[in-house]
Amino acid sequence: MAIRKSRPVKNFVVANITGSNCRQLVHVENGKHFIIRNVKASNITPDFSKKAGIDNATVAIYGCDNFVIDGVDMVNSAGMLIGYGVIKGNYLSIPQNLRLNNIQLDNSQLAYNVRGIQISSGNKSLICFHHQPHHDARVAGNP
Repeated sequence: MAIRKSRPVKNFVVANITGSNCRQLVHVENGKHFIIRNVKASNITPDFSKKAGIDNATVAIYGCDNFVIDGVDMVNSAGMLIGYGVIKGNYLSIPQNLRLNNIQLDNSQLAYNVRGIQISSGNKSLICFHHQPHHDARVAGNP
């Protein structure tokens, strides 16, 4: 059976998700035109479901394009994995046309390192970071 890109899941919203103590919280494959928003995660680590065969990530996106991830607050958790999707050896689309807004990742109390934000794309990519410091935050080199 051939995998058809013409059958993606599309035009949906995943919102108001709170989760803890698991290996992966939000997972989308072969999706188009969607929004993930208002996600609160704690303790999303590789310590859980070790035999599940899935990567550790708070948000895992495979083979998707034209999407927005907005308002993800992660504490002591693996971050995000945005990459190619493969079904039965066939590659789905590469991640493109995406936007990440209001992403918070605080692993300062975690005893070991986990994934940050990983984006795999086959095209030349332009990544812009818009730093919005808190009023009392200090940027390196600026007292």
